[in-house]
Amino acid sequence: MASWQDVVTVVRAFAAAEGVVENDALYRALANKGIGQISTRVGHFETHWNNDSTDTTYGTLTLSGRYVTFPASLIDATTVYWNESRLDEAPSESWLDTYDELWRTTDGSPTIFLRTGVGLMLNRAPTGSTDGLLVIYGTGCIPLFEEGSTSNPFAYIPDPHGLLLADYIIANHAIELRARSDAQIAVMRLTREEAKQRWAEGLDLCIADIMKRKLPAQTGA
Repeated sequence: MASWQDVVTVVRAFAAAEGVVENDALYRALANKGIGQISTRVGHFETHWNNDSTDTTYGTLTLSGRYVTFPASLIDATTVYWNESRLDEAPSESWLDTYDELWRTTDGSPTIFLRTGVGLMLNRAPTGSTDGLLVIYGTGCIPLFEEGSTSNPFAYIPDPHGLLLADYIIANHAIELRARSDAQIAVMRLTREEAKQRWAEGLDLCIADIMKRKLPAQTGA
């Protein structure tokens, strides 16, 4: 599986050849635009998320007391499990106040969850984020490259296409015109046109491979 560092290595070699200043923030922003193009064509898919910090692909959930914030790749939650036991869904806080009067101040293993708009709220506050395994099944999308995030977009891109995003970055990288001869600018434009062509051709193949599998082996369902 490719890594972000693999992509950056390719792009930095391109930057060195052109004598331009490296800009990792720009590379990340352009790569995310490339991910956006892939996601637009692939659409959403069934997957899952958990709070296992050792799971580098799906372990993107963090508990803060009884609160869970959805990662950006989570579109809709359908079922929730705590230590392999399925949780019931409460329709409102007032419902919990009626049928589970002490839920706001009680610690322990949750049995019910409530949607909050940005995540979930549990009817019991676990003693720590690793006290149990929380798993959310639902509809997701390919995550973006975010600084400090545990999400790994490359887990969703088949191996033969791992460096495709480097071509997108190069194809869309601005040309530094200062102190450049016409011949140098022509070469720089050709480099981008070649990268653009590789991206266009590779994108179709990447989409086809993703659609073939639609990630069924990774949903955990």
